[in-house]
Amino acid sequence: MTKRALIVDDSKTARQVLSGKLSKYGISVMALESAAAAIDFLYENAPDAIFMDYEMPGMDGFQALKVIKSNPNTAVIPVMMYTSKAGGLEVSQARALGAVGVLPKQLEVQDLEDVLRSLHLMPDQESLVPGFEDSELESVRTVRRQSNIHSITEHERRKSATVEPVSLPMDGVLGPLPTGDDSLKRFIRKEQNLSEIRLQEKLEKHFAETQSELYELEALQEVSRFQARRAQILGGISLLFILVGFAITYYFLVLSPAQKKAVIGSDPDSEAIYELISAQNEQIEQMSRKIEETGYGSVATPGSLIPVDLIEWAANQGTEFEYGEIPFNDQRALWLAELVDQLKEAGFRGTIELRATHGNYCLQKSEGDEYVLANDGLAISECLFAADHRDSNDYINGQSVAFANYMNVELARSGGELEILLFSSGFNDPLIPYPSVYEVKTAKEWNRIATQNQRVRVSLYSNL
Repeated sequence: MTKRALIVDDSKTARQVLSGKLSKYGISVMALESAAAAIDFLYENAPDAIFMDYEMPGMDGFQALKVIKSNPNTAVIPVMMYTSKAGGLEVSQARALGAVGVLPKQLEVQDLEDVLRSLHLMPDQESLVPGFEDSELESVRTVRRQSNIHSITEHERRKSATVEPVSLPMDGVLGPLPTGDDSLKRFIRKEQNLSEIRLQEKLEKHFAETQSELYELEALQEVSRFQARRAQILGGISLLFILVGFAITYYFLVLSPAQKKAVIGSDPDSEAIYELISAQNEQIEQMSRKIEETGYGSVATPGSLIPVDLIEWAANQGTEFEYGEIPFNDQRALWLAELVDQLKEAGFRGTIELRATHGNYCLQKSEGDEYVLANDGLAISECLFAADHRDSNDYINGQSVAFANYMNVELARSGGELEILLFSSGFNDPLIPYPSVYEVKTAKEWNRIATQNQRVRVSLYSNL
């Protein structure tokens, strides 16, 4: 019996490549370009397996996976996530939602055969999605779409929204089981066993992921404690300099005012030296007042040794990210957790604004008709600038699942004391202005500036 597979990927090239590979094994392929279209397709079709990309505009692969696994009619279909950027978090997230695993797009032939065998798609295997013979179909009423379930409109397909698990009405879907129908009874027992196995696997995976998150949190706490100790040392050194300054001030302005005339009279250069020392003492007093204003040693902010302005300056150092990366990814989540801990130590309450700006890179087309960074020696006149090809930059406003989860947890945990806002300036508002195209000759010169503009900028707004 011919096996059937559904491929869901917004990339036409990726759909064609995987379709060609599956066809070599006699698998009938249906390819769709969006998750919404796949959900519509599954109302009336039951493929033997689904290959789904998780990075798609609108409804992404993870949201579609939730819908598929929450519907009893489609939950039994094995789903293999299919992507070119599979990381540890993506694999854990996919499996936690019920996927068999994550399949990289660059796959060797032997590895593909192993995957197909695990999905029971090889010709000599029985499908994981049970089917019925024609004689058995007479005892089962056809599953029809309910009147209160509508197709997803084109407008809804383009919307990006959180997809909650849904349950389709099942009243009247299946008729009574015919007495003595052993094949249906075997099917029901098989499904019950599979459901128990899946539930056990999900619980084990959830436990492992929870343990991993606890280890990460402990590591972050250790880093925060180290930074707090370092801040105390720096604060002590600053206070030492202040005390030395006060001692000098006390000596020159209190203990020896009567000696000033004698010193000046004996040395004509003493007047200038005295004025220089007085100016330095004045600067020390100004520093002291500024430190007091920022809250050093105050009762209201115990342990607050680093001014918020200094934290903001430090947070804006080294925030660049690579071309093609999403600005708010897993590494940015760890970076944000460290920043939040520092702000809490400083007694900060208010808004953290993170604004992603993107470099207007000089690009060129690859052999696969994709936009890639231009070779260093490419003439500037041959450049295809990123800002002129915005449709190919779907990643620019993205955030990873781990980053979104951290945001939700931190905002709930702060109890309203912290607000985190995300913005994207796109290619506007560069930190370093771009030169005229007549002032540079090669892509290397231009992209050096674009790299410095590809960053996340931090602004802190206190409520105090």
